[in-house]
Amino acid sequence: MSFLPSLRFSFKPFLLGAGIFFSVLIIGVVGLAVFFYGYDKMYSDRILPGISATGVPLDGLTESQAKSVLIKHLQEATASGLRFRLENETIILPINVKSKTEALVSYDVNTAVKNALEAGHTGSWWRDGFTRLRIRFYRLDVPIPVHVQTQLIEKELQDRLAPGLPTVQNAVLHVTISGVSSTPVIAIDPERQGKSIDLDPVIGMVEQQADQIEFQPIVIPEITIEPEWTAKDIEPLTSGIPDLLRHAPFSLAAGLDRRTIDKATLASWINVATSTDGLQLVLDPDRLDSTLKSFLSSYIDQPKNGKLVMEDGKIASFDPPIDGTRFDAEGTINDIQNGWANGSSTIPVRLIREPAQVLGSDAADLGVSELLGIGRSNFSGSPVNRRKNIALGAQKVNQTLVAPNEEFSLLKVLGEIDDKHGWLPELVIKGDKTTPEFGGGLCQIGTTMFRAALASGMPITQRQNHSYRVRYYEPAGTDATIYVPAPDFRFKNDTGHWLLISTRIKGDDLLFSIWGTPDGRKVIETDPKISNIVPPPPKKIIETLDLPPGTTKCTETAHSGADARFDYTIAYANGNSHKTTFASHYKPWGAVCLLGVKQLTASSTASTSQKIDETGINNPN
Repeated sequence: MSFLPSLRFSFKPFLLGAGIFFSVLIIGVVGLAVFFYGYDKMYSDRILPGISATGVPLDGLTESQAKSVLIKHLQEATASGLRFRLENETIILPINVKSKTEALVSYDVNTAVKNALEAGHTGSWWRDGFTRLRIRFYRLDVPIPVHVQTQLIEKELQDRLAPGLPTVQNAVLHVTISGVSSTPVIAIDPERQGKSIDLDPVIGMVEQQADQIEFQPIVIPEITIEPEWTAKDIEPLTSGIPDLLRHAPFSLAAGLDRRTIDKATLASWINVATSTDGLQLVLDPDRLDSTLKSFLSSYIDQPKNGKLVMEDGKIASFDPPIDGTRFDAEGTINDIQNGWANGSSTIPVRLIREPAQVLGSDAADLGVSELLGIGRSNFSGSPVNRRKNIALGAQKVNQTLVAPNEEFSLLKVLGEIDDKHGWLPELVIKGDKTTPEFGGGLCQIGTTMFRAALASGMPITQRQNHSYRVRYYEPAGTDATIYVPAPDFRFKNDTGHWLLISTRIKGDDLLFSIWGTPDGRKVIETDPKISNIVPPPPKKIIETLDLPPGTTKCTETAHSGADARFDYTIAYANGNSHKTTFASHYKPWGAVCLLGVKQLTASSTASTSQKIDETGINNPN
């Protein structure tokens, strides 16, 4: 048992060592805590040591100090701008010169400094401790977010460099005929290579340099563009030129105007172009357009947009939109070639309507945005009072708004027809008297409104034709008579949006336009079929005391009687359709003339009890 004392004695150094170890450990932990506490206090509002932003050291800097350092660095780095080289030319785009609202290259310094400040300051002791320990050995580099205006840079480079680059040029064919000779002279302009620039790799390098904030000159790659065809490709085609020239002369028609195309003019249009069958002789649309520009000048108009302004639910001002017209050279060429194939000597040029728009927020709110349809009629040859009545009627209809699901009434829009409201009289024959009645010419308004409603796809709820055919309203069957209190002309607005009616007088033409919101409906309208034509009766002479004796005044012209009908179908976008057949019957009407006499004869008095046109207005109305 003698060994026990010595065993107890051997534990003393061990216990002493353990005590020292734990003491040192406690002191170390406390010291480390004190260090981290002091470290955290020291850098509570500063960036920790070991943190950079895209390579720029930010150790120990406050937020404002870090921003200043980064801004200065960026200003120095971008001072030389974006530099590009194309062959011997150098292009410099200043980075800090703003276009619109943004620089070509912009950096988000605020976000970079915010991220740098948050590193090691998240509030999690173990995560922050790990970050602080790691950045002591490995620096943390925070990126500076960058935005590059790639499209703007591309545009700047294109605008500066493209004008100086040679454009590709295909070989060009010229055919001329001069003097009395009919032999064509052929010349071919040679082809030429073109150049362009490839900006895709350039933009990629700009973005890379912007990320690294290191800007060096960038070489712009150049691309050679080969022509589609050469002079050698054209030469074999020239043998076909005489076959084209044999079609001349022929005529082009625009309205009532005609233009004769002789061999010399046709020769000037001949060029070449590629098709699915390869290179071939064609008529050049640009040359056609240049030649016919003067001939078509009276038919070509630029569209003029209108503007609608509302105040207190009423139209305060409205500038009516006016559609334009452009020449379709390519379509005309197709028509010329079809005319040649069909043996036509006169070929209409093709004109295309350029639609105008109604602008303004009020127009958008009402849904009045596009032209739905136009109605036209012609009143050439009308007397003065009739013209003035037509102008007044058009003025009253102009700027009319038709609410969704409202039934439009033309008589309601026109109001009272008398001298107090500006209407002028026209003479009508009643018995043996010539009596003035107000509103002569109103049926021109009714007919034009009828045609506009048809063209716009509106359901017609009330329409009556004249008893007699009137030359102002041809073709027969497309007229509408109105007279107070009846008949009226009416249609229903079933579009679900507001409609706006605008009117315009152009020379002897009356035009009504209906504007609204297209809903996909289509109008199918057949041409009127005329049948049962009956010749007019002989001229009727009516004696009157209202004219000097021997003076003749013819107030009615002769009209044949006939029947007319056409089909009108509205095809809605949902697949439904509504078909209406408009049938009109016109009685024959003989010419009627007044003869001034001193005293009425008995036979004349007895024969003047006839009833004149149902409108009560001087026929033709």
